[in-house]
Order: sequence, then structure tokens, then C-alpha cells
Amino acid sequence: MATLEDLEARVAALEASQADYRAVLSAVNALGANQREHSLRFASVETRLGADESGLADLRQEMRAGFRSVDEHLAELKDLVIRRINGTETSRGHRTGNCRAKHYSICQPPRDFVARAVAPRSS
Repeated sequence: MATLEDLEARVAALEASQADYRAVLSAVNALGANQREHSLRFASVETRLGADESGLADLRQEMRAGFRSVDEHLAELKDLVIRRINGTETSRGHRTGNCRAKHYSICQPPRDFVARAVAPRSS
């Protein structure tokens, strides 16, 4: 039969192993809480990133539309300058020299217009 000292030693060993178990359990709980916190933070970052991506897509579409508009206006201006230089048509749709309207100065280019239009710019 086991003596009292043997039983006390067994109880002490069980208490020590139970303390180890409690320490491991508390560490696992702390890690779980930490993981939940990181998961929530990650979800919020993911949400914000999705919103930023859609905002960038909208901005990209607006910029492309703006560039197309600028390209169209630039092409129109080039066409008007070429027509003016060639003397075929003005911005009002009249042939140069045939306009008697109040916008005569628009329809009739200055005498040195071609020279100024093709001359290199000095810096």
C-alpha cells in the first residue's frame, strides 16, 4: 500500500502538471485573441484597398476621357491651322476673303499669319 508521503508526492506532481496545462492553455488563448485582432485589421485593410482600387479605376476612366477630349480638340485645332495656312476655309466655314460679316477679322488672317505659324519659336 502507498504511504502518505508517496500520495503527497503524486498530488504535487499532478498539481505541477496541471499548472503547466493552465500555462499552455492561457498562451493558446492569448494567441487566439491576437489572431482575431489581426484578422479584423486585415479585413478592414482589404475593404479600404477595394475602395481605393475602384476609385483608381474611376479616375483612370475620367483621365482617358479627358485625354480623348484633348486629342480631339488638338486635332481640330491642327485642322483649322492647316486650313487657314492653305487658305481654303476659316473657323466660320467661309472661304477666306469672301466674308463681309462682322467677324471679318476672324475670317481674314493677318498678312504675316503663315510666316508666324511656321516660323520656329525662339526661347
